[in-house]
Formats: sequence, C-alpha cells, structure tokens
Amino acid sequence: MPRAIGRLFAGEAATVMMTEVRGASNAKAKATLGWRPRHGSWREGFAEMGAR
Repeated sequence: MPRAIGRLFAGEAATVMMTEVRGASNAKAKATLGWRPRHGSWREGFAEMGAR
C-alpha cells in the first residue's frame, strides 16, 4: 500500500511507526530471564487453541 494511502487511513503517527521505526529484539530479556515461548511457532499455538 502506498504510504500516502496509509496516512489517510491510519494517520501520520501510525504510518511512521509502520514504515520508519526499527524493530526491537527481546534477545536480552530471553537470555537474562531464561524465558522461552510456550509454542515453537504461531502455527503450533493456533493448533493447540483449536484443540481446546
């Protein structure tokens, strides 16, 4: 979608966040806290939700 159209629908702030703001990593939190995802992938998580 062109940026100008995104700006019309979502506004300037949302458009900047979606196109310019860099992603963040949670690697430090994982290493420090020993956190691991409950599921290996989003597909596994959805499959488990469907089984409930």
